[in-house]
Amino acid sequence: MEILRLEWTNGFIENKLKIDAAPTVYPFKESERISGSCPNLFVWNGERFEYLTDAFISGPMGVPLDRGIYFPVKDRELILIPGDRVRLRDGRLDIRFIEELHETVFLDRARLLVVDHPEGTEVLPHSRLAPVPAPAEPFYIARDLLAPARARGSDGSDLTVALARVDGVHADFFHALPTRRIRRAPLDRAGASGGRRSRGSGCPSGHGLVLLFRVHLDDCTGTG
Repeated sequence: MEILRLEWTNGFIENKLKIDAAPTVYPFKESERISGSCPNLFVWNGERFEYLTDAFISGPMGVPLDRGIYFPVKDRELILIPGDRVRLRDGRLDIRFIEELHETVFLDRARLLVVDHPEGTEVLPHSRLAPVPAPAEPFYIARDLLAPARARGSDGSDLTVALARVDGVHADFFHALPTRRIRRAPLDRAGASGGRRSRGSGCPSGHGLVLLFRVHLDDCTGTG
C-alpha cells in the first residue's frame, strides 16, 4: 500500500507511507499536533500591535464529545477589551483578528460595545468554553475583587505574588511534557542536512492550584 490516510477524531489528517498490505495488525499512535486554532485578537497600544487574547473559543464546530455527540455551538461571544490597553491610530481604534493556523471562522457581524459602569467596578463577560446554557445576563459588573490570601501550586510552590494582580507575571510552575526528537530537513544547498533538533509536545504536565481566601466565597455576590 502506497499511502494510508488517517483522520483522527480531532479532525487532524495524517498520512502513512509504504504500508505492507500483508494481513497483520498495525498499531498507529496519534501524533500530538495542532491542525487548527482559535483566532487571536491584537490591538494597537499606541506603539505597536499587542496580543490581547484568543477569540471565538465558545463556538467550536464539529468537536466530538462522544460517539455521535458534538460540542454545542454558541453563535455569539463577548470579548473584554480593557480601555487602558488600546489607543487611537489615525483617529480610529485598530483591532485585528488573526488566524495563525488552518481554521475557518464564520464571522457574520462584529460590534464594539461601550459599557458605562460605576467607578470602582469592573466588567467581566460570561464567555467561556463549556457545554452549559447561556447565562441570563451578558456580563457581570463586580466590585471589591478579592485576590487570594495565598496561592499554592500542586508542586508546593508559593504563587501568591504571581496571582495577586494582572501584571504579566504568570503561574508557570508546571513543566512541559518530555520533548520528542525530529529530523531536520536540509534548508538549502549550502545548509547542513541530517541534523536533529528538539521539539516540545505543547502539552503541560498535570498540575493544579489551591487558592485560599480570607472570606467565605458563599458570602460574596460579586454581581450588580
